[in-house]
Amino acid sequence: MHVRYQACTATGKLVQGDLAVETVAEAVTELHNQGLFVVNIEAVRKTRQRTPARWHPARRGVPLKTLVIFLRQFSSLFRAGLPLLACLNLLAQEAASPVLRDACRSLRQETARGRSLSQALKSQGRLFPPLLVHMTEAAEATGNLDEVYDRLAANYERESRLREKLGSAAAYPVFVLC
Repeated sequence: MHVRYQACTATGKLVQGDLAVETVAEAVTELHNQGLFVVNIEAVRKTRQRTPARWHPARRGVPLKTLVIFLRQFSSLFRAGLPLLACLNLLAQEAASPVLRDACRSLRQETARGRSLSQALKSQGRLFPPLLVHMTEAAEATGNLDEVYDRLAANYERESRLREKLGSAAAYPVFVLC
């Protein structure tokens, strides 16, 4: 559910925005935690219900190489002992892709609200591949998220190299046919 709000800061400045929350009460609590005083809040009804598209490489919002970098950085930060929220915050600040930056911020918000990382990844729809979501779920259960993300990064790196080779191998026959 999305809510649109108007709130006042402690200095009296009027701010407004949107939040993705489960209930209106949760939105009010989150705004109070941010030091805002709610003036008006209303649930925003979506005009068209969309189901998340199934993951397909051509429709993914983040390139494969960017996903590899994200996984390597996340693994390194987590292995260094940083908490999950701090890792997501740093990744959001350092992300080269605006889509990935927004996704990291959304992941941080959802995990701060108490959802698991795998649930937060799943809620991003087609942005993250299903293998990443399911492996994250398994890694959370076993407690070795950094190791799993290293292996996933290596897997996606191999996939990226294979795609490059296939593209270059198919270029000559296509050229000859044209």
